[in-house]
Amino acid sequence: MSTYLDFGIKTRDEFKDWICTMLGEPLITVEVHEKQLDAGIDNAVEEYTRIASMEQDYYAVQLSGYTEGIGVELPENVMGIFTFNDQTVFAGNASSVNMLFSIPNMMWNAGLIPNFAMGKGGGWTTYELAMESLKLTKRMTGGGFQFEYNPRTKLLKLFPDPILEKVEGVIVVGCHIMRPEEQVYGETWVKNMALAHTKIILGTIRGKFQGVQLLGGGTLSDDIKNEGIQERDALREELFARESGAWGFWVG
Repeated sequence: MSTYLDFGIKTRDEFKDWICTMLGEPLITVEVHEKQLDAGIDNAVEEYTRIASMEQDYYAVQLSGYTEGIGVELPENVMGIFTFNDQTVFAGNASSVNMLFSIPNMMWNAGLIPNFAMGKGGGWTTYELAMESLKLTKRMTGGGFQFEYNPRTKLLKLFPDPILEKVEGVIVVGCHIMRPEEQVYGETWVKNMALAHTKIILGTIRGKFQGVQLLGGGTLSDDIKNEGIQERDALREELFARESGAWGFWVG
C-alpha cells in the first residue's frame, strides 16, 4: 500500500523530477529526453491501469439518451460493470407496486412486500426475500434487460432495445472506474515501474556509445538496461500475483 509520502507526487513534472533524482541527478547527468521520461511514465501507468483492480462507483443512466441499435455511452473512466439494476424502469412483468395486477402489486397486497410505514409484512429479511423473488420472476419470464458493455467504445447496449420497447426512465449501473492519471502517479508500483522503463531507455542510449572514453577516465556502459529489465519483470510478476487480471468485454 502506498504511503502519504508517495502520494506527494501529484503532477507529471514532479514525477519526472523524482525519476531523474533516483537516477543520480543533479550529481550526474542523466542522458534522457523529456519525451523519454514521458514514455516511461506512460508505459507504467498503462500497465497499472490495465491490470490493477479499479475503484467502484454507481451511475444513473437516463434511457432518454439511448440510441436505437447502438446503446448509451458511459463516462470515459468506466472500465467495467459489476452490477446492473433496472428494477424501476422495466414494465414488462411490472416493476412497481402501484401498477395494478402487476406481480409486485399482488405481493404488496398479500403482505409479502413489507410496508414499513404501516408496520405490515415483516422486516428486512422479508424485504430481501421479496426482492430476490421479483428478480427470479423477472429472469424466468423474460422481463428486464440483458446488457453488454465494451470498455473500448464505452458503449452500454441493452437487450431488448429500450427504444423499440418504449421503455423510459433511469437504470443504475455499478461500475469499475479508473482514477484520474494524476492520482496514480503516487502509487509505489507505478513509480518503480516508470523508473525501470526509464532505466531500459537510458541503457539503450548508453549502449550506442558503449566503450567510449569519458573525461576523467572510465567508459560508458549499458549495465543499467539489464537492471531495468530485471526490475520491470519482477514488478509485473508482483502485480499479476496481486490482481486478478485484465478487463475484457462485459456481458450480463
